[in-house]
Amino acid sequence: MSTWLSVVSLIFGSFALISSELLPMAMLTPMTAYLGVSEGAVGQAVPLTALLPYIQR
Repeated sequence: MSTWLSVVSLIFGSFALISSELLPMAMLTPMTAYLGVSEGAVGQAVPLTALLPYIQR
């Protein structure tokens, strides 16, 4: 039972990490409209979200 619990927690952790890194790419166009800035400026949010897990190590 505990082995499967570990596997399931790894699955959910991986899903959350990958989703949080890919979400800004899917939200670029709505974010530009909401913030009123260019796509390039909002696109700088993508590397920032990718760096956060690295910094938290």
